[in-house]
Amino acid sequence: MNYLLKFEELTSHVTSQLEELHKQKRNAVLVAKIISYEDVLRKINELLLREDSNEEEAKSESPVETNPSDSDSGEGAESSTDESTDSRK
Repeated sequence: MNYLLKFEELTSHVTSQLEELHKQKRNAVLVAKIISYEDVLRKINELLLREDSNEEEAKSESPVETNPSDSDSGEGAESSTDESTDSRK
């Protein structure tokens, strides 16, 4: 979500810059800036969407892996946790 906040701040900043160029009647510069900003924002949006989908996949995979081992043998899962704790010491 931190990236989303930064994306919104960047979008706001870009919008204000474009509005200022429009007020100054610098149409050629305005068109060039709009095209370059649209490309950058599109790429950022793609990266954010990929990151969100990766996080959702990671969240959905974690409980699936944990739940079957707990339901199959509750005691075995606890003893393996104890062993991993002992090996770390």
